[in-house]
Amino acid sequence: MGEVEVRPATIFIDLDGTIVKHNYNPQEQMDELLPGSLKLLRRWKAEGHKIILTTARDTRDCRMFLNAMREQLSFTFDDVITGITAGPRFLINDRKHPDADKAIAFNLDRNVGLVGLEEDWKY
Repeated sequence: MGEVEVRPATIFIDLDGTIVKHNYNPQEQMDELLPGSLKLLRRWKAEGHKIILTTARDTRDCRMFLNAMREQLSFTFDDVITGITAGPRFLINDRKHPDADKAIAFNLDRNVGLVGLEEDWKY
């Protein structure tokens, strides 16, 4: 049997509490980038992965932040899904080979940032 082809990943990543500090009222505070977030997101982009931001915020509430990420921080992402619920999130995917899971999840402590995820990232 030949080697399994490794393709770029699609990374769905929540905005608040993972990339930026979770604010209970984001209209009253500026968004603060969490440690390691920008570095790892830029690395993933450079490696060719697709980055899809997810957030419970509506599009209007996060537009300024998303524009700042693109312009001031020189960070691009591929898409954003806004208005999702704050409840549990499930990713359901097929498996091409019995030993090749395609749906992988990381649950991070809120407001810690992506520090440490770099070591866990084995794709």
